[in-house]
Amino acid sequence: MLIKPYIELQQLMERKGYNQKELAAAISRRLNGYSPATLSNRLNGKAPFPVDEIVVIGELLNISPDEIYGYFIKPWAIQAKRAKKNPAKSNRLVSFGA
Repeated sequence: MLIKPYIELQQLMERKGYNQKELAAAISRRLNGYSPATLSNRLNGKAPFPVDEIVVIGELLNISPDEIYGYFIKPWAIQAKRAKKNPAKSNRLVSFGA
């Protein structure tokens, strides 16, 4: 079963009037060359959100510094825990760092 780790972030995007394509375009205006496919990979847990993207998305969606954990770090930590328990059934997980 595919688990969408960033469902709360996706719901916030919708509440703020963004779909993935529109948010990716807004991010691309600040981080040159950002694509909808990149955002999709991040939202589906196939790649982590780098800090620069977290900052830009936070600004675009008016996410306070106190809320960053809930939208970005907590979903990643839950997914990492699931992957550790059962790697065969978890989404692909890329850790933070190089």
